[in-house]
Amino acid sequence: MSKIHILVDARMADWSGVGRYETGLIRTLDAREDVALTALVTQSSRSTLEEKGKLSNTHFVETESHPFTPEGTRELTQHYQSIGADLMHCLQYCVPSKALPDCPLVVTIHDLIPLIVTDTMSNPLKRWIYRWKNRHALRTASQVIVPSRSTADDIKMLFPQARVPVTVIPEASDDFGTEPIVEPSTDFPYLLAMGNTRPHKNLELLVDMIARLHNKYTNLKLLLVGIEDTSWLFDQYKRYPELKDTIRFTGPIDDAELRGFYARALIFLCPSYYEGFGLPPLEAAAFGIPILAARAASLPEVVGAGGSLLNAHDVDAWLNESRRVLEDADYAGELRERAFTRSSQFSWVYVAEATVEVYKHVLSATL
Repeated sequence: MSKIHILVDARMADWSGVGRYETGLIRTLDAREDVALTALVTQSSRSTLEEKGKLSNTHFVETESHPFTPEGTRELTQHYQSIGADLMHCLQYCVPSKALPDCPLVVTIHDLIPLIVTDTMSNPLKRWIYRWKNRHALRTASQVIVPSRSTADDIKMLFPQARVPVTVIPEASDDFGTEPIVEPSTDFPYLLAMGNTRPHKNLELLVDMIARLHNKYTNLKLLLVGIEDTSWLFDQYKRYPELKDTIRFTGPIDDAELRGFYARALIFLCPSYYEGFGLPPLEAAAFGIPILAARAASLPEVVGAGGSLLNAHDVDAWLNESRRVLEDADYAGELRERAFTRSSQFSWVYVAEATVEVYKHVLSATL
């Protein structure tokens, strides 16, 4: 069987978010017999891929520069021009300075958050550069892959002149819940959420909610995954001094510890009003955790019938639904079953299969 030689930009495989996509896709492509992979990596991203990807058929080419810098673009362009692959897949919006006629480009654009929620990138110059880079990716690519219809719609809205075909391929988490877990040392019941405090993550809604739950559930904590944001936490304590022992961050944790926190959570909460995909609810669903998520952007596509979808700005709805899960064992059990079922509907095997079909389509169009 003739293999398609794919050059992939995997320089962010050690990052959160996009790194899960890069690792999951490359691991699954590596196992296919119709693809030969060359991965551009940093020393750190290579270590992540070798540890988590368990790769056996991928050739690595190490790079030195940060992907977002001009030096990173030049390095990417040089390897693109010299390696001689059949096709290049940039796994995020950083692409070579120009496209080669004999090596078409496929680009994955995960989201356009800084252009929609501008507070996430308040510096106008950085936001202009971000817009330019995405516009360049859309002009340079032969095909764009996005993880959700929501992101596809955002591309149409923000870049109406773009003529590149866009294919929706959802991400997956079927490799995440199968690995060993490290049981957390917590001795208290908790509701779990990701601890990114950027404005669109809407964590203040959860603080308002836990403040109203606190009177009845005095031992219940709101546990946020990640490194403590002390200034954000100080602001919340100013609003609710009584919550000083109720809102906690996990601190830095690895995947085994994260799996343990998912497994012990009473509810997983995702109140974000903008996500390009939203992988954490899908990861939590793999553990059969009741999922409450915002009815916003891509989250209905991800959560579907696997959880309860709520207005991102209605704290009463979140409060009432949380109370129902905590107090109604039958309803909590129903949500657990729905979460398991939903998680089984996403797989990296499907992601890889659909991605290879994009490769084949692009290559056939260039013959």
